[in-house]
Amino acid sequence: PVLHVKEALFILKWGGELTHTGLKQAIDLGTKFRTGIYPNTQGEEGLLRLHSTYRHDMKCYSSDEGRCQMSAAAFIKGLLALHGPPQPILMNMVRNDGDAMTMLDDSEKASKDLKEVKIIVDELFNHDGEPLDKFRSLLKTEPDTFSTKILKMIDNPKKYLEEIYELISKFTEELNVFVHP
Repeated sequence: PVLHVKEALFILKWGGELTHTGLKQAIDLGTKFRTGIYPNTQGEEGLLRLHSTYRHDMKCYSSDEGRCQMSAAAFIKGLLALHGPPQPILMNMVRNDGDAMTMLDDSEKASKDLKEVKIIVDELFNHDGEPLDKFRSLLKTEPDTFSTKILKMIDNPKKYLEEIYELISKFTEELNVFVHP
């Protein structure tokens, strides 16, 4: 019997590790969150004016996935303006025990929001044209500077997805030739 490859599953990720860019983005997000939610007022430093023992009692919940834990630690680093590598922050301030997993895995309450987000993402990724205007019309807001830059780089999401599909199809065909010369 001749066997043919009918399906191939590709998992595209960076080996389960947080990239340098991801680390910087998480730190920046923590900083942006701190300055946005707790702005400096009248010479006080917002969230940072809390005594250090209060800040160091803070805990962040994460799944047990390594890159998620590092993202959480990097976010805390930016949030609390901490210095040094994120590993000590991870060890002291990020929880991934059973209670944390229960809270993170219970998505029943968020299912309505998740469905709405999936619809928006589906519409954005299947848009055959410039995505910036589509983003604005779907979300009724202006994207931030980073998102604007990315959306301009993408240019046409549907076209890119079709190109990715074609590349994967060709790769699968080549696998068939390789397996059955």
